[in-house]
Amino acid sequence: MSTSLPPYEIRGWDTGDDDFDMSIRRNGVGFTISVSPYSFINSPHTRQLFDLNFNKIRAGEDDEPEVWEYSEFIADNFILEVLTLAPPITHTGKLTLADLKARGSFTGEYRVADEQPVSGSLVPRVIEQMEPQKEWDMRLVQDLFPLFSAADVEVPYTDGCNIHNIHPRKVFVNGKPFFYKSCWSPYDAVDEVQKYCRIAASGLSILELRTSRLFGIVADSYGQTKGLLYHWIHMYDIGTLASFIDQNAVLIDFEGGTTRGWVDHEKGGSVDGDLQGLERIADFILTGDSHPLGQESDVEYGEFD
Repeated sequence: MSTSLPPYEIRGWDTGDDDFDMSIRRNGVGFTISVSPYSFINSPHTRQLFDLNFNKIRAGEDDEPEVWEYSEFIADNFILEVLTLAPPITHTGKLTLADLKARGSFTGEYRVADEQPVSGSLVPRVIEQMEPQKEWDMRLVQDLFPLFSAADVEVPYTDGCNIHNIHPRKVFVNGKPFFYKSCWSPYDAVDEVQKYCRIAASGLSILELRTSRLFGIVADSYGQTKGLLYHWIHMYDIGTLASFIDQNAVLIDFEGGTTRGWVDHEKGGSVDGDLQGLERIADFILTGDSHPLGQESDVEYGEFD
């Protein structure tokens, strides 16, 4: 197998009862490929490979190399259409979060007959628009933090030909730096924002409560959260140290999931999982014994999918 990176990015998998959809992206264009055993005709080996990888994905083991190799094999069957439908672009001038929005979306089905992939076509994907939920409207949920549109948030870049490969971290609003975190869904942000509201209302300083502080919310015209903006933490006067651990450092869990490589899948979202993750982080910091999540598995999701 070639060690070179494929000309697309695998964004993730969405599993059903006995099938899954795989999302890939190239140059800001999204592709969803449906993979189902009902589309395999007289292909027992193909079915065996599917079962093996489907079970891994459903069990949260999708960071294993076999799953990625299998997914790339499937995606490569559509490579000519992907290259045609997602040509490169070159961006000039100011770049904002709005510019990183998907340029289009297509869908296709992976089919196999007699162990040979059957040529299929990628067609425009019709995405059903969800009715905005009032309980997710940040204009109603809170009034402490300002709301910004995606066009208000500037993203630094160096290569105008690869803007859609950017995972925004450090961004700027009115010339000031902030840390940006995209949201999986508007629902996921509600509890987190409410906790930051309580932190702000407590009046405790950063020295009294050592945690990050929310600055603002990136939302759409319905007040649905697309991402969160945190005050940027500047590291000053630490000499030659690349990093340091303060003995008073505090880790806060705002709920909502786990990070692959730190917490076992079956313990995700539990106190046991939090304790396991904290133990592994401490081991990694102090001894290097635990294995952190590799860069190749750092798959981002959010409003740009």
